[in-house]
Amino acid sequence: MKTKTAIVSTSIGIIAVVLLQLIWFVDNYTTTSDKIREQCDQELRHVIEQSDTFNMQRLAEQYADILKRANINTTFVLNRIDVRSGRVLESTHPEFRQHTGVIRTTLLYTDDTHKEAVQAFILSPYKIIFSRNAVLLIVTAFIMLFIGWSITYQVQLIITQSQVAEIRKNFSNAMVHDMKSPLGTIKSGIHILRSSKMDNKPEKRAHYLAIMENECDHLLSLSNRILMLAKLEEKELALNCENIALEEFINNIMKRFELRTNKKITFQSFYHHTFSVYADATHLQEMLNNLIDNAIKYSHEAVHIEIICLTEKGVTKIKVRDDGFGISLKEQALIFEKFERASVAINRSLRGGATGFGIGLNYVQKAMQAHGGTVEVESIEGVFSEFTLSFPVPTENQANQGLTTTNASSASRPPIDR
Repeated sequence: MKTKTAIVSTSIGIIAVVLLQLIWFVDNYTTTSDKIREQCDQELRHVIEQSDTFNMQRLAEQYADILKRANINTTFVLNRIDVRSGRVLESTHPEFRQHTGVIRTTLLYTDDTHKEAVQAFILSPYKIIFSRNAVLLIVTAFIMLFIGWSITYQVQLIITQSQVAEIRKNFSNAMVHDMKSPLGTIKSGIHILRSSKMDNKPEKRAHYLAIMENECDHLLSLSNRILMLAKLEEKELALNCENIALEEFINNIMKRFELRTNKKITFQSFYHHTFSVYADATHLQEMLNNLIDNAIKYSHEAVHIEIICLTEKGVTKIKVRDDGFGISLKEQALIFEKFERASVAINRSLRGGATGFGIGLNYVQKAMQAHGGTVEVESIEGVFSEFTLSFPVPTENQANQGLTTTNASSASRPPIDR
């Protein structure tokens, strides 16, 4: 509502400024036109007074010469008029007809009888008027452009601030909502353990402790993911790239997901003569965790996930493909934007859907850019989704660093929500 009010007020201000400028321009045009008319009157009167006998042709020549000296370089018409009837007796341009925009001088009598008079018509006064106000008009135009730019920038700033405020509000609501569930679980677990009901049931006690530990990890990941993304955006996060053995690395990730979810998941991994990738193990782990977690969240009761590794044209590619809900073309253009999903996270969770803040895929994109690579998505809504991480093949010096196998503990990091 405030944004609409600001836009309406600004629009009214722009219209008011434009109207004031138009009024000023019309007034200035009229004033300058009156001054030219007075000057032409004076010059014509002077020519008539200096002539002993009336001769239209000679009068026109003298008038043209004196106007030129007065810097009034324009076409004019002289008419000798019968004062009583208004009939044109003689004209330097007999075919001339009066029209709008012509400056017309007053009637100047040619003799003492006042029966006949001469009147001049300045045909093209626009050039004279604009030339006399050229500097003022140019300055005014620049001022108008500057005012227009300033007001437009102000409107854009107001809209941006409003959008940022809305995103901040929605993001805060989404984060609080996502934190509320694990906090509630932890509190319930503590209450159960304090009640001494589990003292004689070590298996259940261990089960509750494991749940509480997972929820604590989830809460910790909420802060870590924001900090990591902020560092990536500020280019402050140093990558520790190394050659990673893909098969064991990916197997550890798949085992972790198979153990911690209740959904039926089947994994398949393919290695097309590609057994290692040059990357930061921590970030690669987070990226794959995020893509697999999204595949699980946005799928039916059962999901099949394929992880395909291949090398082509000097690029190592890791593809994560699932047979879930898919992504519409419209959403594909937005999913990598920061906070893109925060505005609908609460409504989706109320309908029983997955929550998220819209930072996961943005993190994947930033992390891939830091690696000098790219992330791409291909999807058909209701059929499949496939995300491709493309890493540059390392140079010979980088390849000589050797392979590093990441153990299962690195695969235990919580994923970043899409």
